Amino acid sequence: MKTIVLRFSDSFAPKDGTLAEHEKMIQEYGYVWWGKRGPRISQKVVKNIICDGVGKVLLVRGGTKEKYWATVTEISDGCPQKSRVPEYYRGDVAFYGSFLKVTKIERAPDDVLEHLFVSTTGAKMSDIINKAMASYFIVEEK
Repeated sequence: MKTIVLRFSDSFAPKDGTLAEHEKMIQEYGYVWWGKRGPRISQKVVKNIICDGVGKVLLVRGGTKEKYWATVTEISDGCPQKSRVPEYYRGDVAFYGSFLKVTKIERAPDDVLEHLFVSTTGAKMSDIINKAMASYFIVEEK
């Protein structure tokens, strides 16, 4: 399985945190658009992640050991629907290169990074997650 790993933080999130704000919208609307800051996710990568209309992306909360699988049904360049983005960053959508349509977020196993390897280098994700500065990582499960 090929997927991507995205780091996130609660630096700009309301008191409840990033995940809680996104999960509120999933509960209310059935999905939320999760913004990925920085460069866009290429269409080639998108095609490798979303198969038969569904894919999974690993979300890693920076500075913690928390990891979550997000079920993703679409990845878009730019913001396709501002009203389905958490309110706390609606005014900043121009800074986000891609938006992921997330329908579910669930806790990932503690050792998930031990089984994911960077596609280009073969490096184990657990060895580089806190060292590399990439906007996102393309990984394969082994």
